[in-house]
Amino acid sequence: MNRTFLLLALGTFLALPLGAQEVVPRITLAGRGLVSLNGGLLDRFQGDRWSTDFEQMAADFSDTHLLLRLDRKIYGINRNQVAGTVLGLTFPDAESPAGPVYFSQAHFFWWSRNWEFLVGRARLENFVVEFPTLRDDDLLDYAFVRNAFLYTEAPEYELYGNLARLSLYQGQSRWQETFQVASLTQTDAEGRTEAELAGIQRVSAEVAYRLPEPLRFSGLFRKIGVRLDLQPLEDSGNQWLSTVTAGADINLSPNPLANWRLRVQAQYTPGQDGIAVQDLAIPARAARARSFGGVVSLSFLRRPYQVPRLLVALTGALRSYPDQEAWRAKAIAGVFYQIGAEVDVGLQYEAEAVSQGLRDALGFRNSHSLKFLFSFEYEALFNHYFTDRETLLNLEHGFAP
Repeated sequence: MNRTFLLLALGTFLALPLGAQEVVPRITLAGRGLVSLNGGLLDRFQGDRWSTDFEQMAADFSDTHLLLRLDRKIYGINRNQVAGTVLGLTFPDAESPAGPVYFSQAHFFWWSRNWEFLVGRARLENFVVEFPTLRDDDLLDYAFVRNAFLYTEAPEYELYGNLARLSLYQGQSRWQETFQVASLTQTDAEGRTEAELAGIQRVSAEVAYRLPEPLRFSGLFRKIGVRLDLQPLEDSGNQWLSTVTAGADINLSPNPLANWRLRVQAQYTPGQDGIAVQDLAIPARAARARSFGGVVSLSFLRRPYQVPRLLVALTGALRSYPDQEAWRAKAIAGVFYQIGAEVDVGLQYEAEAVSQGLRDALGFRNSHSLKFLFSFEYEALFNHYFTDRETLLNLEHGFAP
């Protein structure tokens, strides 16, 4: 009798932590502390002549972010499904109208092996391939579908929005179809918000083949896909502004210790008529103009003992506006070195030039910048009792591999 009682008590005691895991959510805290020292040269038009201005070295901590995720594995009839919420904030550019702190993530998610659903504030999927630059807005004019309702420079309003997104996975999760509807922030020319995330301003669909993260070095294509984005322009007779984007992420070598990688993306917007070259300085008008964008990037990653150590990347981008006979081009070269676990230092050089007609609209003809960067990335999990589909840090842009 006593032995039976002791065994029953011991079994109950050992089962308590297991039972608690079904109730207590898992907690994940992640983020990045990112600071760069920026300096450069800007060839701008002043008065009646062009002059070269030297921009003194200044600290830039934009894109520093903090993420908090609480999620729980769902049991019963929904076994092997996970649901939770993510809250996140980021520090915008110093001149951004988004303010000193911007809430970039505030959404609910629910996923299983074959699908994932997300609703709330999150980073927009408005690209096919992500490029190895220090910050995602380094290629804002070239690689992303622009916000056609934004009349002032505000990268956060281009990259984030209120959305509902459904992703479907087939073929051992290698084929992915994504459907997204989003509300975008609308502003006037002074940066004042006219309608913040009200209604639907974008409808998107994407089909892609992608290798699962553990197998990313095993095939030729890490990702290849095409997407269509539609933005209804109510002020233009309910015309739909369409953008088609296609891209590929290619393993040039299958070696996980020393990997060469090629990333390419092309984008076309049929656009509207009646847009003058002077209008291209306004983000909404540039988004509505007929344009072609292309980005290509070659990178080398050294991973001794399969630990990322050195990343070298060279990226070139072009945006052409054939109706205005205008173009702009940019080249970015970056070297990133990991001195310790998730601690990176690096150097990024950027050069940009614009065509003759676009110089007067933008106020410059070429620019050069140099950025020395320091980054600390972290992810801590508490009550961790199931695996992730992907790391929480993937919700934001990452220059490191």
